[in-house]
Amino acid sequence: MPDYMFLLESRLLPEQRAALLRVQELSAAMGFNVYLTGGTVRDLITGASLRDLDFTVEGNPSKIARELEKGGAKVLAEDEKLRHVEILFSGDCEGSIAAARDDHYVRPGTRPEIRWSTIMEDLRRRDFSLNAIAISLNPASRGLLLDPTNGLSDVERAEVRALIIHSFTNQPVRLLRVLRFAARMGFKLEQRTQEWFDLAIERELHKAISSEDAGGELRAAAREESGTGGTISIALRVHPAPNAYFPGVAMGSGGFVSGYTVPALRATATGTLCVDNQCEKLSDAQSYHDHNWGVWRGVTWDWGAARAGEYTFLYGRVYPGDSTASIPPVLVYLVDSLGFRAVFRPKMISYEDGRTVKTVSGELRVPARASFEDARGDDTLRVDITVEDAIATDARPRPKASDGKGGAEGLRGDPLGSEKSRPYFIQMKGVARVSGRLDGVPLSGTGTGLFETYR
Repeated sequence: MPDYMFLLESRLLPEQRAALLRVQELSAAMGFNVYLTGGTVRDLITGASLRDLDFTVEGNPSKIARELEKGGAKVLAEDEKLRHVEILFSGDCEGSIAAARDDHYVRPGTRPEIRWSTIMEDLRRRDFSLNAIAISLNPASRGLLLDPTNGLSDVERAEVRALIIHSFTNQPVRLLRVLRFAARMGFKLEQRTQEWFDLAIERELHKAISSEDAGGELRAAAREESGTGGTISIALRVHPAPNAYFPGVAMGSGGFVSGYTVPALRATATGTLCVDNQCEKLSDAQSYHDHNWGVWRGVTWDWGAARAGEYTFLYGRVYPGDSTASIPPVLVYLVDSLGFRAVFRPKMISYEDGRTVKTVSGELRVPARASFEDARGDDTLRVDITVEDAIATDARPRPKASDGKGGAEGLRGDPLGSEKSRPYFIQMKGVARVSGRLDGVPLSGTGTGLFETYR
């Protein structure tokens, strides 16, 4: 039998190990049984990186969280009804502490009645067997693996197995989760789970998934490059607006291709943003989410996305690292509440460099305004951007400070970059105004957006 505590401790980062020991100490002092559960145990068994620590206690996790806060931890989110706390432990290690519970359904698909329970009942009420495994952190049983649903065997068979026949009926969002686990881990759906999944889709249960449940979750933490400066942490859930997305596309010329897709072109985010010890709760904040693939090393680009009244638009152009390659026109993609409306291809973006920002090398002139326009048959579009704020980052690779050549700038720069003719990456926030005609109807709108270029 594997020594799970040895395996765990050999995989933990020092700050994670410190957080685990502190939760153990506090749980013992309060008389709570505590277990490592969920994704942490699943990732430990499969060999994936341990991104966060998920604890389940037979008790009230809020009491533990209050003590952890005294030592520098930050509560990112707390659900008092479910007794679930998202937390950034001292040392900027992420995790959660939840109370063991059982979800009792009077009949399939109804809202469950929550009952506080033992760890074994908690594991049996979970979504899939690979998430229903725990490791005891209690003195008398430390390191004991708890696997009441035989999830370890499913992991060995590379299968995702739902625990009950009504799993998708009770929580339709599990239709998304099961696909996410299968794709991320390279697993297949267990035979009966596949049958239940197909039946749920046939019954159109996926249409019952709320926009909140369908949103993506983002959790991250970082500190200043010096390693001794301020810290930032975010815990956000992004909710895409219906029909507002940009399908995958490949952009480039010759042998140069960069891929790009935007699953959340118009979206909102809810959660917490913390800078040092100051945290701000965000509710329905304007947000956006994209994915890249292909060749991005050593390239530069123009990019922007903004809301403009009922419209949302995205524009972009990638400049190849090879200065002799042809430069493609700008791609502009426009949607409204019903979905896609039009694509335009302006030949150029006109910038007016009327702002100044500070860089490590001195002051740099950056755009104060930008505009572009195009006509496609009888349809026309003009976009005017007024920049309200901007920052510049030197994207050239720099020697590391340890080699004696980097100095204070040794850790700056893009390690995948190259010596660019426009080395400064400019990120801007501002107001965009759209005008023109679509299908014979005047087009107009104004709103906030984010924009990028190089100087």
